[in-house]
Parts: sequence; C-alpha cells; structure tokens
Amino acid sequence: MTEDIDSALRLAGYVRLAENGFALPAWGIGPGANVWYSAIPTIEGDHSSTIATFELLENEQIIPLAGATVLAVPGAPWQDVFLWNGEVFAGTPREIFAALAPHAADILRLAPLSYLDLALAADAPDTVSFAKEARAFLQRRVAGVRGTSAFCNLVLRPVTLVALRRLEHLSGGAGEASALASEISVREVGTNLFEVSMPPGAAQALGGQAAADRLGTAIAALGDQLGVFLRTHYQDGEVRRSEKETLAPTPFVDGPVKPTALSFPEIDALRIGVVALDRRAQQIAQYLDTRSSRKKAGENERSSSHRKGDHDTATSHTVVMEVINSLSLLEASAAYDVVICLVSNELLREADTLERLTSLEGVIHQNTPFLLAPAPPADGPSLLLDGAGRANDLLDRCSAVVDTTLARSPYWTGHQRRSIDRRMADIIAAIGTAAVADRRLLRQLLTPTEAGLRVLSMNFEGVIGSDISAISELSAPSRGALIARIDTFVRDLSDEKSRSVTIELRTFGQDFRQLVDAAISEIAGRHLTANGDELPESVREVLDVPSQAVAVRLATGREKFVVVTAETPDLATLRAARHIGAAVVRYTDRQALRALLERDDSCALPLEIRLPPLQRYARNRGLATRGVDARDIVRVSYNQWADLRSSSGASVLLKEARRYRSALRSGTEDEMIAIPMPAILNAANAGDALAKNLIERATPSRQNPNAIAGKRISDLATAWSRPFGDQRRWVIEDGVVPVEIAALSADEVPAQRLFLIDGDEAVPVLLLSRLFAVWARALLPSSTSWSSRFQVGQTFDAFPFTLSFVVTPARGGSPPQLQFSRQSDSFVDLMNLLGLDSGGFKSPTSDPRHIEVLLHDDSVMRDVNAVLLTDIGLDPDADDLDILERMIERNRLHQ
Repeated sequence: MTEDIDSALRLAGYVRLAENGFALPAWGIGPGANVWYSAIPTIEGDHSSTIATFELLENEQIIPLAGATVLAVPGAPWQDVFLWNGEVFAGTPREIFAALAPHAADILRLAPLSYLDLALAADAPDTVSFAKEARAFLQRRVAGVRGTSAFCNLVLRPVTLVALRRLEHLSGGAGEASALASEISVREVGTNLFEVSMPPGAAQALGGQAAADRLGTAIAALGDQLGVFLRTHYQDGEVRRSEKETLAPTPFVDGPVKPTALSFPEIDALRIGVVALDRRAQQIAQYLDTRSSRKKAGENERSSSHRKGDHDTATSHTVVMEVINSLSLLEASAAYDVVICLVSNELLREADTLERLTSLEGVIHQNTPFLLAPAPPADGPSLLLDGAGRANDLLDRCSAVVDTTLARSPYWTGHQRRSIDRRMADIIAAIGTAAVADRRLLRQLLTPTEAGLRVLSMNFEGVIGSDISAISELSAPSRGALIARIDTFVRDLSDEKSRSVTIELRTFGQDFRQLVDAAISEIAGRHLTANGDELPESVREVLDVPSQAVAVRLATGREKFVVVTAETPDLATLRAARHIGAAVVRYTDRQALRALLERDDSCALPLEIRLPPLQRYARNRGLATRGVDARDIVRVSYNQWADLRSSSGASVLLKEARRYRSALRSGTEDEMIAIPMPAILNAANAGDALAKNLIERATPSRQNPNAIAGKRISDLATAWSRPFGDQRRWVIEDGVVPVEIAALSADEVPAQRLFLIDGDEAVPVLLLSRLFAVWARALLPSSTSWSSRFQVGQTFDAFPFTLSFVVTPARGGSPPQLQFSRQSDSFVDLMNLLGLDSGGFKSPTSDPRHIEVLLHDDSVMRDVNAVLLTDIGLDPDADDLDILERMIERNRLHQ
C-alpha cells in the first residue's frame, strides 16, 4: 500500500480469487481506471459493516465489472463481488444473496462455506440449515475428528472473532481485545456443544466483567444462528454461560438472530424480559425501547388523577426492558419481574422447541408473571389459540395472553401511520410496564384461577369496556368477564408526549363475526350487522384458518356474498370463490371492503393478496430505478443558483447541475436545481469555492461535509447518467395505479417519489397496459406506515415481460433499456396500432407526447391490451384474476 483515499469511488472491477465464490472488489473512477483501490471494512472480516476507507491496490489483475453503477464513500455499506458459473454478482450481501436465490441449491452443494458467509452477512433466513450443510461438507472432505476441527476453525472461530471486533468497535477500544485473536480457540466439548476458550487476561482486555458478559451473549446468539450451542470459557475457570445447559439450540430459528447486548440496570430497577426467539418475533421486538430505562407507568404528577387504591407504586424504581433471543440466556437468568414470550406460528410448528419453552415456566420465579404475546404473520392470524392443541400446555402455564392483534383493529386509536409491528411493540411495552408497575394487576396475574385462559388488552384514550373498539382477532370483550381494569399513561419516545391508556384483564372470549361487523361498520360510518351465510365448503377447504372466516351479504336482497377472512387470500382462495360467484377479502382490506359495500363488484381483485415467492430476472435488474434521495443531493432555487454561480466563479460543479423534477407534472413555480452531494464533497476538498458556498449557504443543517454519508449512491449515479444512444428516459409516479407517465428531459433528474426507466415507446405501452396495472396493484404493500410504493425487486425485477418486449443490457454507463422486440409476431401489429412505420421504425419517436396522448385513447389501449394478452395466451376479455394467475405462472416457470 502506498496511499489511501477518502473520496467517492465506483465498484468497477474485481480480482478473481477462485472460479466460484467471493472475489476481491476493485474500486476506481470507472471500468477503464488507471489506478485501483480496495475497500477496508470498519470491522475486519465483517461483511455487514461499512467501508472505513480505500487503499491502493497494486500488482493485481483487475477484471472490469460490466454496469458499474455502485458509487461509495467511506461510511457507505460494504459491497461484495460473488462469482458463480460465469456470472458476476455485485452489491451488498443482501442484494447478492437475493440475486443468487435461483442458484442456492447448487451453491450449497458445491460451495456451502462461501454461501453461509454470505447468508450471515445478509441477515438471511435459515442460516441453521446452511450451517448444517457446511458442516456436512467438511465432514465429507475431512472425516472424523478432523472434520469437526475444520468446522471449528473455518466457521465457528471466524464468527467468534467478528463478535469480538464488533464489541471492541462499539466500545471504542484501541485494539487490545483484537490482539487476543491469535490465542482464541474453539473446540467441541459435547454433542453439538462447543466452547470458545479465551486466553488469560481476556476479561480485563475486553474492559471488565460486564464487557466479557456481553461478548458471551453475542457469541451465544451467533451459535443460535448456526444451530449449535456456544459457550465462552475463561482460563481462570469462570464460565460465562450456564454449565447446566448442554442442549444445542433447536433449529426452528428461520432467520439470523442479532446479538442483543443486555443492559445492566441499577440494582432496584424492575426488569421486563421479552423472549423473541425467531425471525418473526424479532421483527416486532426491534421496536421495543431497550436503550434507556422507562419510568414506571403512572409515576409522579402524570398519575395523580389516575391512582386508585393499590394502583399506587413507589416512584424510585425504573422499568428496564430487555430482549432475549436465546432460551439459554433466559434459563441462565431468571431474575425478571415479568417475562413476555412472543409466540410466532413458526415456533408453534416446532414441537421440540415448544416443549422446551413450556418447561421455562418452571425456571421462572413463582412471583414472576409469564405472559404470551402472539407474533402473527403479516398475512394471517396467530395459531396460538386456533384450537388445534399445539400450545395447550404452554397456555395452561401462562399467566395471561397479551392481545397484540388489537394492532390490526379498524378502530386502532394509536398512531395511525405506524406499522402493525410497531403497534404490537407499543402494546407489549405498555402492558409489560403495567404488569410490573401496578400492584393490583400484578396480584391478579399471580393468583391461580379456575376461570381458564385470560387475555390482557390495551387501548388508547380512556376506558374500552365492551366497546366495539376492543374487538380483535383474539378477543371479543362481550364474550369474556372483566377481571381488572387499569387506567395509566405511556410515554411515546417519538414525541416525548404521554398518552392515557386503558388496560383490561378478561377471561378469554373470541368471536370473529363481531370483528367483521366492526370492520364493516367502521367503513360504512354507521353500525351494520352483516347478514350471515354458511361458509361454502369449496372455500373452507382452501383456507388456512377457516375458523376465522365468515360469509356475509353486505346488503339485504343481494345475491352475491363476500367471504371475510383473518388471513390474506391467496390465488387458490380467490379462484375457489370466483367459481361460486363470491368475493374474498381480508377484514383489514378497507379499500376492497368499501368497494364491495358501494358497488358489489365481486369480480374485482382485493388489494391484499398473498402471492407465492417470486423469482427475479437477472435481465431486469437495474431496469427501473427510484429517483434520487434528497439526502444525496443539494437543492437550490434557480435564483439561488444564479447568485452562487456569479459569486463563486468557475467550478467543476457547473456541468453536474440538473433541473430537479419533484413530481410527474411539476410546474415552473417549484423549479429547483440539484447537485449531487459526492460531487460537492469532492469539489470542496479540492478547494472549489462554489462547493464551499453550497455547503455553507444552501445546507446550514449539514455544514460538516465529513458527517454526510450517502444513502442511495447507486441510484444517484443512474439518475445522473444519460440514456444509451437515442433512447428516452421515462418517469412514473411511485405507487400510482393506473400508471401515469411522462418523458424526462436530458437535463432533469427525478425526485424519490418517481421511478425512471429508459427505452423506446415500449416503456409507456407496457406501463399503461392492463398487464402491468394488475401486477403492480397486487404487489403494493399493505403497510400502514407508509404510502403505497412500488418495490424494485418485486414490481420490476420479477416482472415476466411478454414476447413483445426485450430488455437490452446496460451499456456505456447507462442503465438497461426496455424496447419493442422486432423479432416478435406482435411487432407489426403494435406499430400499426401506434401509427408507426414498422419498416423504418426509429426508436424512439421525436415527440413523446404523441405516444402519451395516443395511449390514453380507450379504443387504442383496448387493442394494445388485446395484443399483449394474446402474447401470454389469454383472451382479450380475460379478467384481472386470469391475468394475475398467468403472470405468476410465467414468473414461476421463469419465462
């Protein structure tokens, strides 16, 4: 190494290390760079960390990387290059892992160690099974004890060292701990039980016992990811994990468990332990506040008007919430004041894990409430109380069930724009805090009862009682007797405001029809009781949870009925209902229910549809790009830009300036100039006056250029590129269906709310077609936390283009383009419909407005749709379900 660099570089090449597997990424100004650099990670060996800096790469044979669009600066996410069967995959570990999905079986068979390394960095699901494949691979290559030793040295020891370096990085250490790396060893000491041996003085080098304990926790969690039990042993004889535990973690975990650094609260703090063992549970638990102590609910002046008798609590305590991602950690530390276990459907399907979890009730102190909180999938109900008996023993041993399904209630009175998972976390936090803070509720939870299962529910803004707003998938208040009610406060961390909440403890009572009536009434704006029908057997057979589905007629005298479900209907369910002239819709699909109430349109597809996993086409990658992130550019008005130019003189930034397209139909009143932040930083470092003025005058809140990290640098580079050859750049509004489209001028860049696609008239023809409308609408996310958005990996990368279109690869620094296929049978028909000369077709035509106006003619578009439907073997009168089924089929067959 002769020099290093801290400016933005492009991932433009690689050094081949092997025929298949990881390659060394090479960075430069472009594929033809004269000087090449390698990236240095912030944490050595950690592919999930960030780029710390670049250093000169010398005496290596660099292979240029086609379509070099990734631009990065120090602080940007780490980028890898992976080779497989002659193909080159570049990007973040997550992007590469997703792109390699079609090759997963072959890679696991031939290169399982590289695939496991990639999966761990990508936070991929099923790392336990990948680790098993890697271990079996080593056993085949090196039999017996040597195979186990290879697994320790090639898999377990490297992840242990990464955990050590992560801890040191977070604590700001000076390298003392990393110096121990050569003396750390891993060996097998029992069946699937491995011990990490730390050298003398390790605990002191780590920063003391608390840091040593945190390392032990992180190593144990990594063991869970790999399906083995890992404990940490210090040579003074102290073991940082319980000696009594010799069982390996059960392999139900369907996603990597991120190590959780447990806090060490003051001695009088009350502790809530939230058990989140699998990926679904952790998706909810990530929204819990574990970074700082929560004051006890109802403390100080905020609770003065709400204290009722023995609700009063001492205010000297704090409440600390900790997330536990390993059963062994919970078994080794029973010192919690309440334990809440998030129970996913995946956990319920693992009998061994369920049995082990049930036994925890005997480990937890007898004065500790043991609560269960359903962690239902996003597209369906929890199976915890489905009557199949999966969790009967667990339910018998719990103190109560936390009703997290209220987060999906149509009458949710919390933050409306919050995601369902974050709402569930709010419920868990409020109920957990009340369980340790309110003495009356605590006594009720600890008192044995013969009344059967009990449910804890929560609602904002006052008493819920038997009100309609308390009805959920799990509970119907009118079906359960009230045991206790607590009025208290919770503090919202987002705005530091306190809100009153009511928490109720009731006996269990469930009535899905009441929930459906509540959902329909909320949409109608008045109380409605839908007329019921028997659930048709043909529909019942294809539902996962038919007990939570009802057939209703939304108005008296209507012939057609609607099946309202707790689960998101899949294509088989929609088809079964269509055969009998019915519709199926989930109770959370408010827009579809409203349409059925108003129009009785049983042929329309609901917005919430459960689709099978989709394959992404390599040829589609990079075709659609989201507009620039506002944090990656500096925007100034035309007048500001003129003043800055005149006061700063000549500048390299003048050629980087572009007009900023803020919306599809933006007017002159909001015209802005955009300049890319990496270019500004590079120019400022070179002493450019205009760049310094931009940072000082145009961005007062971001005056420190070294503190600015890129957000979506590759999209930024695409937006500043030019379409290849004579192609045109088109933009569409994110999430708007039917699509609206416009042509982008050469000197414009689109805002984040727009997507850009390069190509000829094929782009508006495809995007304005029924095929794309049906596909895009079915893939819109139903999340409450953001507006509807197209997803690059699903909406565009997985789209099965018909024979009328062809995607040409990226060339000359420009992204791929969508064009008409001149070899298709439909080419002449489409040219005639568009009024173009098929013999001398010039792509694209000179006037983009011509095609836009033409395609908004219903008769023209009807004929165009007929041609495209014929391409995929459908009649022109095919309905939306026919189209969606055929498109999914083509994707699954990778056509």
